[in-house]
Amino acid sequence: MEQPIHRNQCPSCAHLMYGRYCSHCGEKRLEPHERSLRFLVGEFIGALFNIDNRFFKSIRLMLRRPGQLSQHYVNGRRRLYMRPSSLFLILAAVYFLFSPFELFVAPLKTHTHYSGYRGYASREVQEKLSEDNISLETLTQAFNKQSGQVAKWLILLFLPVTGLILSILFYRRGCYLADHFMLGIELNSYNLFMHFMLFPLFLVVAVLLARALLSVEFQITDAFLVPAIGLSFATFSTLAFHRFYGQKWWVSFLKAILFLLLIAQFAFVFYRFILFWITLQLI
Repeated sequence: MEQPIHRNQCPSCAHLMYGRYCSHCGEKRLEPHERSLRFLVGEFIGALFNIDNRFFKSIRLMLRRPGQLSQHYVNGRRRLYMRPSSLFLILAAVYFLFSPFELFVAPLKTHTHYSGYRGYASREVQEKLSEDNISLETLTQAFNKQSGQVAKWLILLFLPVTGLILSILFYRRGCYLADHFMLGIELNSYNLFMHFMLFPLFLVVAVLLARALLSVEFQITDAFLVPAIGLSFATFSTLAFHRFYGQKWWVSFLKAILFLLLIAQFAFVFYRFILFWITLQLI
């Protein structure tokens, strides 16, 4: 096993160490007890709970003080909470693996009957039926099943789009371009956590209670989902813009509304078109 030339020499950068830590790269001096199995197990458990603690602290900060997590990060305060990018990736991984709810996935009929590109979608569907010699029912079942998987990956498209929109709306605030994208990641983390995880769970509980206590068949439609999600996201965005960019409440509110209109335009037109095209190619 390779050993440093001198005990006081840093094993990482080879500079001399005058204490427990290297003043050049920050490497810690390895003590004999730190090579024991007991220390290794304790370090593993400690790291596990530390990650969990930072994750839940970050979620709580995001919900209680929108925009604060991103503000801490761009100001250099990065040890107490997770990076917004790391938080988003963890939430995305949980969503990919453990999301039985697909309330926001557009079925084939939505593309062919209720979208702005319905003419194109109908022609592509007819061509697919002729090429594969299958029925519309078979194609619909295959499309709707595949669409749910594709939609999970396509949520990543919202990250650059959100950052770009924020950089345009707040280009006079003197922020770095990366700062806008960092807040965009926090906004998408909230959207993913609240609207793709907690909100569907709340709706399922509400439906079950309505059936059990009131004997009522409660139907969940876009007429309920879109306003509820819009109100939630508008509130969060307003608070985040006010805190992160330091603008007045009414300016933050107006920009939040404009932000939502632009995001909705992307979600209901471009995102759904991309979702339709990719899904149709995969089946």
